[in-house]
Formats: sequence, C-alpha cells, structure tokens
Amino acid sequence: MRQIKFKHIGYADVRGGGQVNVQGNVCFVGHISPPEGTTILDVSDPANPRLLSHLSVPSTSHSHKVRVGGDLMLINNEAYPEFTIAPGFQGGVRIFDISRPDQPKEIHFLRTGGRGVHRFDFDGRYAYLSTEIEGYQGNILVTYDLADPSRPEEVSRWWLPGQWTAGGETPAWEGGVRHRVHHGLRRGDYIYVSLVHAGMAIVDVTDFSNPKTVCRHPLHGLFTHTVVPTRGAGGRGDYVLTVDEGWWDMEGWATSVDVTDRAAPKIVDEFKLPRGEEMGIWAAHQPHEDVVDGLLFLAWFSHGLRVLDVSDPTRLVEAGNWLPPMRTEFGPLSNDIFVDQAKQRIYLIDRLRGLDILEYSL
Repeated sequence: MRQIKFKHIGYADVRGGGQVNVQGNVCFVGHISPPEGTTILDVSDPANPRLLSHLSVPSTSHSHKVRVGGDLMLINNEAYPEFTIAPGFQGGVRIFDISRPDQPKEIHFLRTGGRGVHRFDFDGRYAYLSTEIEGYQGNILVTYDLADPSRPEEVSRWWLPGQWTAGGETPAWEGGVRHRVHHGLRRGDYIYVSLVHAGMAIVDVTDFSNPKTVCRHPLHGLFTHTVVPTRGAGGRGDYVLTVDEGWWDMEGWATSVDVTDRAAPKIVDEFKLPRGEEMGIWAAHQPHEDVVDGLLFLAWFSHGLRVLDVSDPTRLVEAGNWLPPMRTEFGPLSNDIFVDQAKQRIYLIDRLRGLDILEYSL
C-alpha cells in the first residue's frame, strides 16, 4: 500500500478561503466573507508568499470562487449571506485580465440572475457556471464562450427536468432548491455534474449547443459537492469519484461509482473516516479536481488533508493525511485544495484563516 509523506514548506496568513488555484508561480485565493474578495500571491518562494494584489467586495456579495486560464481570471458574484438578495444586487461572474497579476484589470461583468454564480469551471475558453437564471428553480449549468472576454456568448443550458418552471416543468421532488446543480467539471466531451441532494450526472457535450444527459445516479441523497472522473485499474473501465459535503449535522464521504455501463451506474466502494475521529466537522468538503498519479487529494474540513489511493477505484484506501495547526477556536476547517503535480506541491486553504503549502512524496 502506498504511503504519502508531507513536508510543510510555507504559510500565508490570509482570511478564510473558499477556493485556491495556482498557475505557475501565482496563487489565487477566493475568500468566503466580504469585504475580502480575491487575494493574489507570488509563491515562487513558497516559504515566503508575497502579496501581489487584493480585490474587495461589498457586504452584500462574496466572490469565494476563482478560476484562471492564461491571462484571464474569473471570480463569482454571489449573494451574501446565503439565500439573501439585497436591493440592487447583481449576480454573475467578473472577468479580469491578469497579464499583470499585480494589477488585475476588470474586462467585463457577465450578469446571470437570482443569487448569482456559485462554483464553476473554466478551461481558458469556456466557462461552465452553476448559477440561478430567471425562470428556473435553483442553480442550473450554463456554458459561455469567452473567445472575446469582453463579449461572452451563451452556448448552452443544462438542468434537471423539473427545474424549468417558466417552461411549464414541475419539480418531482420536495425541498425546493435541494435538487440543483452544484457545479460541473468538463473533461473531454463530458461534463461531470454534482447535483446536491439529487446525486450526480454525466452530460455529453460533443455538440456544445445541445448537451445530453447520458448518466444519472442518486448516490446517497446527501450534499454531493464534486464529481471527478477516473479510469479503472490498468486503465480499464470508467469511474467517477464523488464527494459528499458534510456539515456539523451531516455526514459525508467519498464514493466510487462504476459508470462503464452508462445505463447502469453502480456504487462499488465508499470511504469514511474511521470511528473515533468525529470531532468537529468530520466529513469532507472538496477534492483537487483531478486524480494525480492514482491519488485523490481532499480538503476534509476538521480533519485537514486526506489522500486516497484510487488507482483501483473498487478499493479506496487512505494513503496519507496531514492536520493543520489550530489557528482559530474552531480548529482547522480545510475548505479547498490545489495540487501542483509538476512541483509536487499542495495548497490547502482554511475556511477561516490561512493557506498552508506542502510538498508531498511517495
């Protein structure tokens, strides 16, 4: 069984983060609570992260998610606090030129609707937004083409049948927006979509203008946060690794689903923390959104960094863990993670305070 070793090499004392992304030697942190918006750091010397620039937001919104691709940075604009829309609030995505990361310049504000954009994906050309849109109940998946970032063009929409209330659809579920898009990750011709309490879906976008559902699974009915595709042992078979977000009163875990037969996806393994580790929030939040050398790196709230060996998706095994120091009275609350595979570095952001930088080795 593989075992991962960790070495702590750096720390940035920033306010709580919702997402961390790294491009080259520049690290981008989206913050949970206003007025903190987005922090951009130079991490060329990871032992001494250096502030390059910082963006603030008004008290009625937050921009806790950030994606970068080339010279573009996208940050979300979502109502804050959750489910509260202040007069004059506008939801959407702000698009920046970061050719000079110390001087980010806003190019365009892409307005969507309702509470705005939650989590999203961006590949440098297309943005895949989880957002509220007028006429739909809860967040749906909307894709935009940013070939000209000053004039984004909508490409397509995908939603759960029942969400399009303006089109005459009626939700078949109770609980309002409990069934909605959390976010989608595009990998090749497919988008892997997490659906909160409705499980997961795989959407074929071979024809970008006409996305088609090819696979659905209800999972556990918990808060499915992220869906990451992977291959089976020896490269045989298709699987997805799903992470259910837990909170103080919820449980959550990582699940492996065999989706080789799109018509009959099936759960093949699950990973939970061992008994006796229930302090604080014992469930996971967010993984690094790609499998790295057969490993899935996860931000596991009160239990810091957890790494699963998923080289055989039918047998999920923990390969290592690392717990950040106590920096607040609530202890560590690891919220998001980014892995720089080339440098074998891990960037782990806390929900309340601090960015830890680690090196890993086998």
